[in-house]
Amino acid sequence: MTTLGGDPEFGLVDFRTRTAVPACYFIKDENYNKEVGLDGSEVIGEIRFAPQTDSREIVKEIKNKLEVLSTLLPKDIDVWGGPGIWSYDGYFHSLGGHVHFGRDAGNLIPLLHECLSVPIKCVVPRTLNQHRLKNYGRITRLNNGVRGQPHGFEYRILPSWIHHPRLVETVYDIVKLIVNNE
Repeated sequence: MTTLGGDPEFGLVDFRTRTAVPACYFIKDENYNKEVGLDGSEVIGEIRFAPQTDSREIVKEIKNKLEVLSTLLPKDIDVWGGPGIWSYDGYFHSLGGHVHFGRDAGNLIPLLHECLSVPIKCVVPRTLNQHRLKNYGRITRLNNGVRGQPHGFEYRILPSWIHHPRLVETVYDIVKLIVNNE
């Protein structure tokens, strides 16, 4: 059975001022290896979790990590998912909903593009997704949104889906269907 994992990214927003706040203000992750950590930048955070074979366990683990994250944040700061976030410096930071697979890509890529990427892109805010697609989330002959990993591969096309619990479930339910019926 294929293991599934991920490292969905998030931004932080101060809802009093409606501005983005760098994740490094509240998350300390100097080696970029904590379960709730930074994504190699000071602005973007990410959740990392152990590979699972059961999509329901993944959903539970993500929810648990979001609860841990909420304990690190003041009450006025909230987690933002979706395709991206405008930062305090006026720069648009893309947020990815990366899904990891414990196997080689094989014939999965076209199925993931058609059955997962297209529906998820339809439910994220369109204006923000247009900004994200300038640099990320596009499918071309040279960049199919897949990165090889020691454990298998990482599918990097999706915008972050972490902001909505039902999207978390939907992503991994679709992935499980694709993997089990390839």
